[in-house]
Amino acid sequence: MTKHLLVTLLTVILSVTFTYAQKVDPSWKGTVSGTVWDLEHSTMLRSSTVAIYFSENNELIGYRLTNQYGEFSYTGLPLDVKLKLVASFIGHVSAEKSFLVKSSDKPLELGKLDLPLLPVNLAEVQVNATPPPMRMKGDTLEFYADAFKLDPNAQTEDLLRALPGVTVWSDGEITVNGRSVKGVVVNGKPFFGNEAKIATQNIPKDAVEKIQVYKKDKDHQRLTDSTTEMNIQLKKNKSFGYFGKVGAGLGSSGKYDGDATINFFNRRSQVGGAIARNNVNKVAGNLDFILRNSTYKGPGASVEYQSDFTKEGAHINTAGGLQFQHDFIDKPDYDNNNRLSGYYFLSQDRATIDRSTLSLLSLGDGSIFKQSDVQANTSSVRKYEIRSGYDRKKNNKIFKINASFSRNDGDYVNQATSVTALRDTIPISSNQRYDQGSTHDRFFELAISYRGDNKSNRQDWYSGYSLDNTTQQENKSYQQQLITKYQAFLQPDKNISFDRIYDNNNSSTINRTKIFLPNFAKLFFGNTIPFGMKAGFGTAAKLSNTDFHTIVKDFDTLRGSYVVSPYLTNNRNEKLMELSPYLMFSKNIYRILSNRYEKNFLASFTSELEINSLKSSSQHVFQQFGKNYMNFNPKIDVSYSNKSFGEHISTFSVSGAYTNKYPTVQQLAPLTDSINVNFIATGNFSLRPQRTAELRGGYTFESEDPNNISSWSIFLSGGYANNYFANNYKIDSLGRVLYSTINSDGYRFLRTNLNYKKALKMAQHQIQFSVAPEFSIEHTPNVINDLRYFYNNISVMYDPKISYSCSDWFTVIVSQHGTHQKSISVGNESNSFSSYVSQSELSMSLRIFKKVNVTSSVFYTKNRYNGKALNEFTIWNAAATFRFLKAQNAEIKISGLDLLGQNRGIISTNANNTITQGTVNALKRYAMLSLSYYPRKFGK
Repeated sequence: MTKHLLVTLLTVILSVTFTYAQKVDPSWKGTVSGTVWDLEHSTMLRSSTVAIYFSENNELIGYRLTNQYGEFSYTGLPLDVKLKLVASFIGHVSAEKSFLVKSSDKPLELGKLDLPLLPVNLAEVQVNATPPPMRMKGDTLEFYADAFKLDPNAQTEDLLRALPGVTVWSDGEITVNGRSVKGVVVNGKPFFGNEAKIATQNIPKDAVEKIQVYKKDKDHQRLTDSTTEMNIQLKKNKSFGYFGKVGAGLGSSGKYDGDATINFFNRRSQVGGAIARNNVNKVAGNLDFILRNSTYKGPGASVEYQSDFTKEGAHINTAGGLQFQHDFIDKPDYDNNNRLSGYYFLSQDRATIDRSTLSLLSLGDGSIFKQSDVQANTSSVRKYEIRSGYDRKKNNKIFKINASFSRNDGDYVNQATSVTALRDTIPISSNQRYDQGSTHDRFFELAISYRGDNKSNRQDWYSGYSLDNTTQQENKSYQQQLITKYQAFLQPDKNISFDRIYDNNNSSTINRTKIFLPNFAKLFFGNTIPFGMKAGFGTAAKLSNTDFHTIVKDFDTLRGSYVVSPYLTNNRNEKLMELSPYLMFSKNIYRILSNRYEKNFLASFTSELEINSLKSSSQHVFQQFGKNYMNFNPKIDVSYSNKSFGEHISTFSVSGAYTNKYPTVQQLAPLTDSINVNFIATGNFSLRPQRTAELRGGYTFESEDPNNISSWSIFLSGGYANNYFANNYKIDSLGRVLYSTINSDGYRFLRTNLNYKKALKMAQHQIQFSVAPEFSIEHTPNVINDLRYFYNNISVMYDPKISYSCSDWFTVIVSQHGTHQKSISVGNESNSFSSYVSQSELSMSLRIFKKVNVTSSVFYTKNRYNGKALNEFTIWNAAATFRFLKAQNAEIKISGLDLLGQNRGIISTNANNTITQGTVNALKRYAMLSLSYYPRKFGK
């Protein structure tokens, strides 16, 4: 039934798509070309704007930027119709030329279009009545919104989709000529957080003056460090207003869902808030998440904030928060800002989770233990977060200070029963567990950073220095009662029970400091550094002090009360110091040919001395010790980037480094608690640091050709570890595990990932394709009952996605997500465990009429265990919305979730010698009726 349903839906979608695709006029076959020149200097003008209009009504047909040779070519023009071409370039008088492409003509060649310089006093005046749709202003690409005629209710995102070279991907990412836009700001400043959708899907197109695209963190010595940012410049009379959403829904089986947001802004200040509550497994982790999923434009075919049918258990989620931002400068820009911000967020998640799992544990000698677990858990977790920050940038100097406070409180009750058997024989033991308690966590952080001027003409040895200091204070406490009853069916003398109370309180203070002097070598060599190299000095230091206070009591049946356990009750202090001074030598070779290419080669070598010191003091003698380590960590980085203007940017990089992992007190000398009889952790005081060597390489390609919107990258890394932290298991005849960490050589790994994106834009139609597969293999040593085994852990993940959209009336997305994990033991007895989970997704959004929209999504999930199919099910969600009122800012929505009623929660994990499969309670089918209102006003 599922396969027939998918085929039917896909057939309908393709039929509708084909029908609408035929609306493009096939008779538009005219072609025109030419060259734009600077009349004064007799040179071609790269990146000048060429726009074509109907002569009769000045309606825009299309536009181009000239290539590096000043050339342009435009195809798909109407035949036998009077047209007008306008060529413009900043600081020049625009040229206008009328023409007509006849049916019998070959491609029309307009020749040279000469643009004279504007008089000095008119340098910023447009002398022609027809403004260009876009232009280059220095390194900034500008699009003028009024040149594009769209629907009266169009939003900024609709404008972006109409711009050449600009692609809004189905996952929300924005690219310009293949380069990913890393930040979207409004009037030069963040707009209610850092989510682009909050701006692009709420700001009307008619409120926008222009869209600017430019490089941020520009440094001609390091081309690869620059990122692309987009600024939405609002019209002067539209730079204040408000927008938001109020929505509520009631559904079958007692389901409900509600949210509300409201945001006010003017030229300098922004204040906004949101709140959401539901019992349909929709979880909002932060304020940005709520805001980007409550936009006026709506989710379309996106399924990000729908009921999560894969989430374990039943959840009631409440979330909300406030934020503000004030700019002391009216018009901040890249080089000058003065900003204060604040943020508050709270959430509560109340969950009921019932799990049933079966785990297989291989001993490597052919013996396999089966452990079945049944758990019932109820919990309530409350989180609070407060952040504030001040950001100042002036004269190439940057100062930032950020403070944050968070508080997490939780209560839980958990009941579990575990039964262990050897292969398929009768059970050999069981463990019943009752666990209830509460947790309390307080965290405070203060971060201060400063960057000195590194761009002035006169640079001293301390120029451009950076200083970062972070102080953290944390207090964690938990109270817990744990009751267990262990039974060994064949060895009654091994039976044991516990009734234990824990009262733990841990407090820590951590300080991190980083200092870097990029021009440190000038202190010794002045301005005559050998071979034109740069040499910088830096250091990173971490100091932490942690106090652990633990009180443990066991129930004494003779006394009828709880008695302090002298072994587990403990006061301990832990001091940790990490110091890493380093020297970094670098050589940069930079070449540029105006309007042609920009090439950059950068090589650096870092020599780091890493010092690690751990000191533990305790009431127990075996936890009173100190450990000191010192390692030399060389690192090399080589990168080469090549930017061919108007064509592509390619980057190749290689790096190699050593890193160290140091043993903790819990690995060296823990207080062993035997209450969990099936798994007891012990220490290994002779454990040595793990040292990992890794080599990485990568290549990226980004097309800047608006007719070839694509990018791809591939990265490969591999390495090995000496003294690898391996698992050491001692498993007895009852399946009980005694666990510790030991050093073992032989660990190796190889990881690779590929990312490819391609988009085709044809008038109102757009097709997008993306794929990002990942592959990894780890050769991991483990010790089981004093015998060493190696496990080849293989992981393959892939997620191809293809989407089609026609303007804003139709979108369809087809994707496939798959995860395959396999663990193969290499030893006396070869065993392999494998698991495979895949999910096929088909989602669509169709605007049937101007105010009616239909969405549908189908998820087909398949699960395999050791090659055998375990669970296959389909989740089908559908909804219909109707927009009304003059501004179409009110909405009625009817939704049907899990229409086929097939959802089943699946658990599937696999690592080394253990594989776990099982089920968990999950959200089931329901229907809902919702009403939403979008209050909004931009300008007067």
